[in-house]
Amino acid sequence: MTIPIRNLYYLFLYAWARFPGGAVGETGIDKSPDLPNLFAKLLSAGTRRLFRRGLDRGYKAFTDELAGPRGRLRLDRMVKETTQRRGTAVCDFDELTHDVLHNQVLKATLTSLAGCSDVEKEIRHDLRSLALVSVYGTYVFWERFGFQTTAAPELADKLKSYGDTGRYMRKSL
Repeated sequence: MTIPIRNLYYLFLYAWARFPGGAVGETGIDKSPDLPNLFAKLLSAGTRRLFRRGLDRGYKAFTDELAGPRGRLRLDRMVKETTQRRGTAVCDFDELTHDVLHNQVLKATLTSLAGCSDVEKEIRHDLRSLALVSVYGTYVFWERFGFQTTAAPELADKLKSYGDTGRYMRKSL
Protein backbone atom coordinates (compact mmCIF):
# COMPACT_ATOMS: atom_id res chain seq x y z
CA MET A 1 0.00 0.00 0.00
CA THR A 2 1.34 3.43 -0.92
CA ILE A 3 0.16 6.71 0.53
CA PRO A 4 0.43 9.75 -1.76
CA ILE A 5 2.85 12.33 -0.42
CA ARG A 6 0.24 15.11 -0.62
CA ASN A 7 -1.98 13.19 1.80
CA LEU A 8 0.91 12.93 4.27
CA TYR A 9 1.56 16.65 3.93
CA TYR A 10 -2.05 17.52 4.78
CA LEU A 11 -2.04 15.01 7.62
CA PHE A 12 0.98 16.72 9.18
CA LEU A 13 -0.60 20.15 8.67
CA TYR A 14 -3.67 18.94 10.51
CA ALA A 15 -1.59 17.40 13.30
CA TRP A 16 0.40 20.61 13.78
CA ALA A 17 -2.80 22.73 13.69
CA ARG A 18 -1.58 24.57 10.59
CA PHE A 19 -4.38 23.50 8.27
CA PRO A 20 -6.65 26.49 7.71
CA GLY A 21 -10.12 25.80 9.05
CA GLY A 22 -12.70 25.08 6.42
CA ALA A 23 -10.19 24.98 3.59
CA VAL A 24 -10.53 22.27 1.00
CA GLY A 25 -7.38 20.37 0.14
CA GLU A 26 -6.93 17.97 -2.75
CA THR A 27 -6.03 14.46 -1.70
CA GLY A 28 -5.42 11.25 -3.54
CA ILE A 29 -3.15 10.45 -6.45
CA ASP A 30 -1.66 13.49 -8.11
CA LYS A 31 1.25 14.55 -10.26
CA SER A 32 3.55 15.38 -7.32
CA PRO A 33 5.40 12.14 -6.65
CA ASP A 34 8.15 13.77 -4.59
CA LEU A 35 8.64 16.60 -2.10
CA PRO A 36 10.28 19.24 -4.36
CA ASN A 37 7.38 19.05 -6.85
CA LEU A 38 4.79 19.04 -4.07
CA PHE A 39 6.33 22.07 -2.36
CA ALA A 40 6.70 23.88 -5.69
CA LYS A 41 3.01 23.32 -6.52
CA LEU A 42 1.87 24.36 -3.05
CA LEU A 43 4.07 27.46 -3.09
CA SER A 44 2.87 28.38 -6.56
CA ALA A 45 -0.81 28.03 -5.57
CA GLY A 46 -0.29 29.88 -2.28
CA THR A 47 1.58 32.68 -4.01
CA ARG A 48 -1.24 33.11 -6.53
CA ARG A 49 -3.74 33.44 -3.65
CA LEU A 50 -1.42 35.90 -1.92
CA PHE A 51 -1.13 38.08 -5.04
CA ARG A 52 -4.90 38.15 -5.44
CA ARG A 53 -5.22 39.35 -1.84
CA GLY A 54 -2.23 41.68 -2.12
CA LEU A 55 1.30 41.43 -0.81
CA ASP A 56 2.00 42.66 2.69
CA ARG A 57 3.59 46.05 3.01
CA GLY A 58 5.63 47.63 5.75
CA TYR A 59 7.47 50.83 6.55
CA LYS A 60 11.18 51.15 5.84
CA ALA A 61 13.37 54.00 7.04
CA PHE A 62 15.18 56.07 4.42
CA THR A 63 17.58 58.99 4.56
CA ASP A 64 17.78 61.02 1.37
CA GLU A 65 18.55 64.45 -0.03
CA LEU A 66 15.27 65.92 -1.25
CA ALA A 67 14.10 69.12 -2.92
CA GLY A 68 11.55 69.69 -0.15
CA PRO A 69 11.36 68.71 3.51
CA ARG A 70 9.81 65.35 4.26
CA GLY A 71 9.89 63.62 7.63
CA ARG A 72 12.63 64.64 10.08
CA LEU A 73 15.26 67.16 8.94
CA ARG A 74 18.89 66.09 9.45
CA LEU A 75 20.40 69.49 10.25
CA ASP A 76 23.80 68.00 11.11
CA ARG A 77 24.21 66.55 7.61
CA MET A 78 22.66 69.59 5.94
CA VAL A 79 25.27 71.87 7.50
CA LYS A 80 28.13 69.43 6.91
CA GLU A 81 27.21 68.81 3.26
CA THR A 82 26.04 72.40 2.60
CA THR A 83 22.88 71.22 0.95
CA GLN A 84 21.23 74.62 1.40
CA ARG A 85 23.38 75.90 -1.50
CA ARG A 86 21.77 73.32 -3.78
CA GLY A 87 18.31 74.10 -2.39
CA THR A 88 17.85 70.63 -0.94
CA ALA A 89 17.33 69.14 2.51
CA VAL A 90 18.57 65.88 4.03
CA CYS A 91 15.62 64.08 5.62
CA ASP A 92 14.86 60.87 7.52
CA PHE A 93 11.48 59.48 6.48
CA ASP A 94 9.52 56.25 6.45
CA GLU A 95 8.01 54.86 3.28
CA LEU A 96 5.39 52.16 2.83
CA THR A 97 6.86 49.45 0.60
CA HIS A 98 6.41 45.84 -0.50
CA ASP A 99 10.14 45.27 0.04
CA VAL A 100 9.79 43.70 3.49
CA LEU A 101 11.55 40.63 4.88
CA HIS A 102 8.82 38.02 4.42
CA ASN A 103 8.23 39.10 0.80
CA GLN A 104 11.98 38.87 0.20
CA VAL A 105 11.98 35.35 1.66
CA LEU A 106 9.05 34.40 -0.58
CA LYS A 107 10.83 35.70 -3.69
CA ALA A 108 14.09 33.95 -2.75
CA THR A 109 12.22 30.67 -2.20
CA LEU A 110 10.40 30.98 -5.53
CA THR A 111 13.70 31.69 -7.30
CA SER A 112 15.45 28.81 -5.54
CA LEU A 113 12.70 26.29 -6.37
CA ALA A 114 12.55 27.57 -9.96
CA GLY A 115 16.22 26.68 -10.30
CA CYS A 116 15.88 23.22 -8.71
CA SER A 117 16.48 20.48 -11.28
CA ASP A 118 14.24 18.06 -9.33
CA VAL A 119 11.18 20.22 -10.04
CA GLU A 120 9.31 19.56 -13.28
CA LYS A 121 9.95 22.02 -16.12
CA GLU A 122 6.33 23.24 -16.29
CA ILE A 123 6.23 24.00 -12.56
CA ARG A 124 9.62 25.79 -12.74
CA HIS A 125 8.20 28.00 -15.49
CA ASP A 126 5.19 28.86 -13.30
CA LEU A 127 7.51 29.76 -10.40
CA ARG A 128 9.60 32.13 -12.55
CA SER A 129 6.75 34.37 -13.63
CA LEU A 130 3.45 35.92 -12.62
CA ALA A 131 0.42 36.04 -14.90
CA LEU A 132 -2.86 37.95 -14.88
CA VAL A 133 -5.73 39.01 -17.10
CA SER A 134 -6.13 42.75 -17.44
CA VAL A 135 -9.63 44.07 -18.21
CA TYR A 136 -11.25 47.43 -18.98
CA GLY A 137 -8.00 49.08 -20.09
CA THR A 138 -6.12 48.47 -16.83
CA TYR A 139 -3.15 47.12 -18.81
CA VAL A 140 -1.52 50.54 -18.50
CA PHE A 141 -1.61 50.21 -14.71
CA TRP A 142 -0.07 46.70 -14.83
CA GLU A 143 2.64 47.79 -17.29
CA ARG A 144 3.93 50.15 -14.59
CA PHE A 145 4.64 47.06 -12.48
CA GLY A 146 6.56 45.30 -15.26
CA PHE A 147 3.78 43.14 -16.73
CA GLN A 148 3.79 42.75 -20.52
CA THR A 149 0.99 41.68 -22.84
CA THR A 150 1.72 38.14 -24.01
CA ALA A 151 0.19 36.11 -26.82
CA ALA A 152 -1.35 32.92 -25.50
CA PRO A 153 -3.30 31.10 -28.24
CA GLU A 154 -4.18 28.26 -25.85
CA LEU A 155 -6.05 30.78 -23.66
CA ALA A 156 -7.96 32.50 -26.49
CA ASP A 157 -11.33 30.99 -25.51
CA LYS A 158 -10.90 31.94 -21.85
CA LEU A 159 -9.86 35.50 -22.78
CA LYS A 160 -13.02 35.92 -24.88
CA SER A 161 -15.06 35.45 -21.71
CA TYR A 162 -13.57 38.74 -20.43
CA GLY A 163 -14.85 40.65 -23.46
CA ASP A 164 -12.87 42.70 -25.95
CA THR A 165 -10.70 44.33 -23.28
CA GLY A 166 -9.20 41.15 -21.78
CA ARG A 167 -5.40 40.92 -22.10
CA TYR A 168 -3.16 38.13 -20.87
CA MET A 169 -0.09 39.63 -19.17
CA ARG A 170 3.05 38.08 -17.65
CA LYS A 171 5.96 39.31 -15.57
CA SER A 172 9.21 37.45 -14.97
CA LEU A 173 10.52 37.38 -11.44
